[in-house]
Amino acid sequence: MISSRPDPVVLERSVLFDDVWSRPCTQIAAGLGISSSALKRICMAMNIPTPPVGHWAQVQFGKAMKKPALPKAGPETKLKWQVDMGNSLSQKSRKLLRPDPAEDRVDAEEAAEEWPKVQLAANLENLHVLVKATRAQWRESRSKIPWDQRKERKRFNASVAAASEERALILLDAFARGAEAVGITFVCSMDPGMNRPEHSYQYSYQQRPSGLCWAQVGDERVSFSMREKSRRTKLEPEEAKRHWREWREDPCGVLEFSLESPWGFKLTTTWKDGKRQKVEDRLPEIIRTVQLLADYKRDERIRRQEEADRLKLEQERRERIAQFRAKMDSQRKNESTALDKAVQAAQAWQTAALLRRYVDAMKTKFLTQPEAMEANSPAKMYMDWLCLRADLMDPMVKAYEYHPASLASNVPGLLAIQAK
Repeated sequence: MISSRPDPVVLERSVLFDDVWSRPCTQIAAGLGISSSALKRICMAMNIPTPPVGHWAQVQFGKAMKKPALPKAGPETKLKWQVDMGNSLSQKSRKLLRPDPAEDRVDAEEAAEEWPKVQLAANLENLHVLVKATRAQWRESRSKIPWDQRKERKRFNASVAAASEERALILLDAFARGAEAVGITFVCSMDPGMNRPEHSYQYSYQQRPSGLCWAQVGDERVSFSMREKSRRTKLEPEEAKRHWREWREDPCGVLEFSLESPWGFKLTTTWKDGKRQKVEDRLPEIIRTVQLLADYKRDERIRRQEEADRLKLEQERRERIAQFRAKMDSQRKNESTALDKAVQAAQAWQTAALLRRYVDAMKTKFLTQPEAMEANSPAKMYMDWLCLRADLMDPMVKAYEYHPASLASNVPGLLAIQAK
């Protein structure tokens, strides 16, 4: 019986030290099938220093961090550590059934090191320029200015009631500054060179550029929006203006932040206020998700391009095969036609040779009859006619070039012989 139990992994002290200081412990632990707290205990047993809390966040923001030297191994220091992947995976499955709160808290704290740091503003002073434009758009939309006379400006795709405006502006300001701190830019179709649709059916970009921004990460765009949820209230008959059932939408103060959700992306793309956490508390996760979503879209775009290239090469290969087969079919037809003509020519050559042998036999017979071999005798004319017919029939002899005069002069005699 073949066992599906994975082979154990042996960790060497120097290799693990370099790995711990090159990437977060959560990633190393995930590859080994253990928790990050278990990896920390292994590092303690092997006397390996680990990065402090906040190390990877500073590295992500471009700060150069010093890597300490590996301490000398003591008499009780383990130089190698064997990790049984089977036990690790079984422990991981048991952990899913009975999670350890302490290990989950440590894992969450270390995973949060990869998220960008976001700080909320205390007031509405010094807001981000796009947040100011969004506020101006809100106030203009609440005024009595006709929609076709309103100014189109670069802004965020957000919509809230007046009562939630201050909180929404502070949230958008923190999101904008935190996103720009990790290299995310905000672009709209009004920017120079960006008036282009992402899909062919979005013709409105060509007619009227929109000021709604999307997050630009490298060459990928990630659309996002924020809105305030509303509560539907059924109107009483005396309040309704029409005879059918009517509802009133009342803002309830619950904010919802959404990212585009392409097919196949497994992470959360919608966050809203809950009983314990507000959207502001999830901003680091939101910004990190924007980066992961852009990476996913880039990988999908590359995958689709590679698939399109593969299909194009396959189509070209099929076309080459079809052209080769058509060429071979044409060549076979030409060869078959040429072969049929050659067979016909060979048969004509055999017939011409037979006629010449027949004429030779006649000449042998008429050797004893000199009068039969005279120029104007019927036998002589008949033999000349057979020779001409043989030359005309023989593909190796051009009879029309060699015997045109004699053929024309003997036509009356030939006709006379044929008549007999």
